[in-house]
Amino acid sequence: MKTSLRSCRFLLVVSMLLSLWGCGASQYATPRTTPAKQFSHSLAAEALVDIDARDPDTIPFFRYELRYGLASRLDMGVRLGPTFGLNLKWNFLRSTFVDMAITPAVDVTSYSVGYAGYTGLRMAAPISIGFNPSKTTIIYLHGTPAFYNIHEHAGEYCYTDECQIPRNHVRLEGGIGMQFRVSSMVALGPEISLVYFERKDWAQLGLGVTFGALPNYEKDE
Repeated sequence: MKTSLRSCRFLLVVSMLLSLWGCGASQYATPRTTPAKQFSHSLAAEALVDIDARDPDTIPFFRYELRYGLASRLDMGVRLGPTFGLNLKWNFLRSTFVDMAITPAVDVTSYSVGYAGYTGLRMAAPISIGFNPSKTTIIYLHGTPAFYNIHEHAGEYCYTDECQIPRNHVRLEGGIGMQFRVSSMVALGPEISLVYFERKDWAQLGLGVTFGALPNYEKDE
């Protein structure tokens, strides 16, 4: 019985980590949108860290995102990695020094390990604000509450309450990032995001590379 209970706890922890592994808090994008009828690509190496733990676990993963400009201030993104996601970004404020955008997004995560399984749906609409000290350096902040719907089963012989996690919950997400223009078509972007989940703080750390049609900072319109 004790062995079964330990197995349930272990699978529960793994499931929680997988749910955070698939979180989409970080953006690796400034509030400005990809130019109309053009594509951009982002690759990011990331790690998720439980910053409340004395000996925190670190989970590395990679992410790819494709963006396409729909209009001068509207683009869409498709995200691949631990999650599959779709988002739409509207750059409603654009000026020489300050930009703002809202990015409604939906992400789906699904894993199966033996009898343990996890499927998660994330819905959020983060607001981002960018500061443009120069045309090659952009600093941006973003934040949102995110709604999650989770379906999880910890194992074949696990029937206690400890085997389950809430099916619906809200996480608070926010972060800060920078983008450095290496050239007219390549930019580097470190970013750190914080996620509050299950009364714990988690950090999502990463470095992204964006290439292709980058947002235009030569003109404000």
